[in-house]
Amino acid sequence: LARQLGTIAERRRADVTLRESEGRYRAVAQSANDAIITIDRAGNIAGWNRGAAIIFGYTEAEINGQPVTLLIPHRYHERHLAGVHRIQSGGESHIIGKIVELEGRRKDASEFPLELSLATWESLQGWFVTGIIRDITARKQAEAELSKLNMAVDASNEVIFMTDLEGVIRFMNPAFTRLYGYAAAEVVGKATPRILKSDVVPREVYRSFWNAILSKQVVTGEMFNKARGGRLLTVESSVNPILNEQ
Repeated sequence: LARQLGTIAERRRADVTLRESEGRYRAVAQSANDAIITIDRAGNIAGWNRGAAIIFGYTEAEINGQPVTLLIPHRYHERHLAGVHRIQSGGESHIIGKIVELEGRRKDASEFPLELSLATWESLQGWFVTGIIRDITARKQAEAELSKLNMAVDASNEVIFMTDLEGVIRFMNPAFTRLYGYAAAEVVGKATPRILKSDVVPREVYRSFWNAILSKQVVTGEMFNKARGGRLLTVESSVNPILNEQ
């Protein structure tokens, strides 16, 4: 009898510990901004947090027990089902334990880019997959804007280059090579604008130029620069200090 009572007490303590652990997990999951979604062996949704509701538009009551394919664009359904079957059969998954970029489908049928990481786990209730999903729409839009800016800079006929605070050139566009004759491999990370320095400009002009830049002023005007081979060029320049949070 004493042994039975001890076993019952141990089970109760284990149940309390399990409930506490589940409570902590649910509190963390519900406070996360990312979607945390769990699916069971049948491919149905068994776990849904507040972040998932915000990102996908379904409430927990609407989505629990529904197939996860509701969240996947139709053109990817066959690929998803084949991947789930492969994992269930003990095969190797291509994305478990990795961070991958895919596309999701909201309740209103709109699609968006997402970042996904998956983990499989088992309990007394069965086999599950939990995914952490981040909406990367804003990041993709920023990358697209940056890509357009880069294309515009590369296509420009104006020379554009950037230096760090030590004056080392960190970026140059193709127009730099066309005008001055230096390839990017020779210049970026290796040279300073001194390679363009001409003897006709007094040293004091360069000194005042850099002092103005370091004082966060924009400097514009004509400058005499020297191209590769010694050819003297008269250029109109505008130099802007670039500031970050520091």
